[in-house]
Amino acid sequence: MSKHKGLDWFFKMLIGIIAGFILTGLLFSLLLTGRKKEQGIYRSLGIPDKKVKRIFLTEGLIIAATGSFLGLFLGILFNKIVLYFLNSIWYDIVRTSSIKLHIEITTLIITFFINLLLAGLVIWITVRRRMKINIIDLHKLNKQKPAKPIGSSLLLKIFIFVGLSIIAVLSLWTFKKGFFQSSQFFFINGFILLLVL
Repeated sequence: MSKHKGLDWFFKMLIGIIAGFILTGLLFSLLLTGRKKEQGIYRSLGIPDKKVKRIFLTEGLIIAATGSFLGLFLGILFNKIVLYFLNSIWYDIVRTSSIKLHIEITTLIITFFINLLLAGLVIWITVRRRMKINIIDLHKLNKQKPAKPIGSSLLLKIFIFVGLSIIAVLSLWTFKKGFFQSSQFFFINGFILLLVL
């Protein structure tokens, strides 16, 4: 039974981490889209692509480091709030008032650097993909995207249709089986929705 709970916890954590990094990539891509003209100016001035990549990567890492640092303290604060409620208001559920928060500095440091490393990887992949866009397209003031081949557009529509179909089938199956309160299916559906969008 405990092995099943451990796998359940690991599965939820893994989906949460993957979904978080997909969201990080989407948000950073949105930031770069808003600054595509700036990218075009850098590149048209003859600044090497490696240096432009380094500029945006450094900026992204500064944002990621700040977010990771603040996230550690907000996470500790959130845990203290949850433990306060568990020890007082939700006493009837947990049947104890002696749950305490245990913090290890080494764990915080390791978490900070792992988060920074993974966020840096996501940011690097996003910057690398954005650098493949033509300079002329970066200078366009309108929001029009370069025309895509018909095949890739059709493939995208198929991918979206399949993803939404999987979400619909999983949702119907969970309601039929009575698993509608199961968080695994909630996380799976959210993960697939992030991939599709």
